[in-house]
Amino acid sequence: MARKNRFSNKKIVVKDTRENEVGDTLDGLPALNFVDGEARYFPIKKSDKEHIAIFNVDKSAKVNNLKGPQRSGFIIPVWFSMLCASSSDLAIELARVFVKEHTERNYHSTKNNSYFHLANYMVKNKIPSFNELDFNHLTKLCESITHSRPQPVFNGIKKIVSLSVSASNKTKSFIQSFDPSIGTRKNIQNVHDAKLRIYKWKKSQSYSDFVMFQIYAYVNAGINEIEGTHESIQAYLDSDNYLSFFNNTGRELFKTLVESNNTTLYDDAFRIAVTDVHRVNKAMWLIQKTLSPLEYANFKTKILSYITDDLISAEWPKELQENDDVLFTCNISIPTFVCKGKNNSKNLFPSRGYISFDTLASRWISSWKRNYWGKHYKKYQKHIHQCSVITTLFDIKVGSTKCPTSTLVLGYTEHFDFLLQVLLMAESGRNKEVIASIAAQTKIGSVLKNIDRFASEPSMLLEGYKKRAHVLGGGKQPEKLSIPHKTPMYRQLKLLDDIRQLLRPQRKKFFFENDLIKKYGKKFAIGAQIKERNGDLIGSVNSTKFRKVYAGEVLQQWMGKIKTKDDLVRAVAADLKNTIPLHYLLQSSSTEDMLSTAIVALQTKFIEHHQRIAVKMITSKRKSQVDVNEPRFLCDCIDPANPDYAENLNISYCKQFDNCLGCSKAEVYREHLPRIIYRCFQYEQILRANRELYYANYAIKHSRAQSVVDEFVAKISEGEKLRAKAVAEAAMAWDDPNNYMLPPLLHANA
Repeated sequence: MARKNRFSNKKIVVKDTRENEVGDTLDGLPALNFVDGEARYFPIKKSDKEHIAIFNVDKSAKVNNLKGPQRSGFIIPVWFSMLCASSSDLAIELARVFVKEHTERNYHSTKNNSYFHLANYMVKNKIPSFNELDFNHLTKLCESITHSRPQPVFNGIKKIVSLSVSASNKTKSFIQSFDPSIGTRKNIQNVHDAKLRIYKWKKSQSYSDFVMFQIYAYVNAGINEIEGTHESIQAYLDSDNYLSFFNNTGRELFKTLVESNNTTLYDDAFRIAVTDVHRVNKAMWLIQKTLSPLEYANFKTKILSYITDDLISAEWPKELQENDDVLFTCNISIPTFVCKGKNNSKNLFPSRGYISFDTLASRWISSWKRNYWGKHYKKYQKHIHQCSVITTLFDIKVGSTKCPTSTLVLGYTEHFDFLLQVLLMAESGRNKEVIASIAAQTKIGSVLKNIDRFASEPSMLLEGYKKRAHVLGGGKQPEKLSIPHKTPMYRQLKLLDDIRQLLRPQRKKFFFENDLIKKYGKKFAIGAQIKERNGDLIGSVNSTKFRKVYAGEVLQQWMGKIKTKDDLVRAVAADLKNTIPLHYLLQSSSTEDMLSTAIVALQTKFIEHHQRIAVKMITSKRKSQVDVNEPRFLCDCIDPANPDYAENLNISYCKQFDNCLGCSKAEVYREHLPRIIYRCFQYEQILRANRELYYANYAIKHSRAQSVVDEFVAKISEGEKLRAKAVAEAAMAWDDPNNYMLPPLLHANA
């Protein structure tokens, strides 16, 4: 029997202060001193700040009565009072474990969930001691965890029991060895325990192919509408038929097209509208971005005072004075739009940052609506709204003043950011936190100028981060994403960046900084009518359920029998049983872009799954203590006679040095990084000289080498400094004609 915890007596009375009076204890846990049923402990680490933990015996502590800054800086474990009512000794022991754990490492909500679920289970099942937690109890405890990530919560429970003083060594050993993780489906068919629960949880946490393809296809359809709108505008401006609404002839043409009640002519009228909207907005954004605050204030004052002559000052930068959109806006649009009697000059400076067509055309449309023409305009608006993919996808009402159709299809609103975020997550496998944290600027300017120097083709390198508790420096672990310049994804991201550089030039993040998945996930799911195979609507888009590199997975399933785009359309339509209108969607021109991005994702998937990195990375400065430690070009080998970089090898002594990074017998140390980077330079040299030879023999090895460098750097806190030093050393050797860090690559088997 475990000895009684003699430090858990609630009747001990000491001074009620923030500072702890903790003496030496025999069991190694901090002592808690209770006064009137409450104990406070300081400091508890949380987000690099010090907090006070409050343990109240009778009820949860209330800090609402505290004044001013005293209200902040408290951590109040609500599970403590709940457990006290059942077992005060166990509650105080758990509190002391909580204090010990969070004075040594930062407090985190997942850790607190471990305490809550453990305490809740002990209370409901009237378990007085950890020693009574047998296999059945642990199974039921796992099943009771309602958190979205049960595995970390259960790992936290293991940690709690390991720090406890009342649990026997036998109990601690048993709980540490208990594995709730999923086995094979065959082994758990008839086992109703934690493994089955987690298996079902994992299954429910991923969208099916049926759902994922709908998300992927509708997102592509929305993005392609925005791209298509910009392409249509440029084609219209370059044509001989271009007429502006601010020109009398163009305005009469617009009115005639709307009166026609012809859907094709409606589209021509809308093209006039969005072209003028885009030109005016680009000009107004460029003026505000380029002028000094004083110059822009003077420009704005003139317009608000209805002074529209000579808006372009001779002191403006030449790039503004010669810009076609600025000339059009200041010399034609604004003078035509601004009218003293209408008092509408202030509409050129809306708080949301962009101007809609209904605003620009309001002066004339209001006049036209007084006669029979008004009913024609309503039909036109309804047609344009219904034909827009984006208004349908986000369930936006006709005539919405907050989200006019003209600004939606031009990509001015947050909806464009949402669509690209979802596409990036579905393509890359990165989660919402990483995508949302991508920076808009780097040291060299826009992130689109950030070149991925290790990529096998010209590519842009996006950088985000994910908070992880085990990472030093605030828990932020950088994650990088390479986008080749030739892909539709790069083109679409560039379009968004071009718009945002003018609309929001000072933005820090690449995308709008709101939680767009949370904000628009439900609207998108409802508007797109995304269904499960049984016909049920999914209700909302949950990014945590996205399948990794989804486009590649879908394409891989169908590639065997597909030779043309029409084959793909038929395969998709047959697979989805025509229960949603994707059969028609996939026959549109957007299929080409969709296939291109899918092929890129599929290539990435093959590299990740079939060309694995098996090398062991030793981040410390010590080498493995083995009998054989053979130096190689890119690593050290601990068993050259038994390589396993490929299956069924029959080699007495391995000399395939460029396959080492795919072999489990290889070890990489810090000293190898310059040589691996130098080898990447050699791979790139072959790529420039002979692309066929590169893709036939070196592309996979090149990708593997890049991945080893990235993973090695991510494992240590000073990784980026180490990378910079290694790159500098490799570059110096590469530029020195007399310095050969590695022998050249001469043949396919090198």
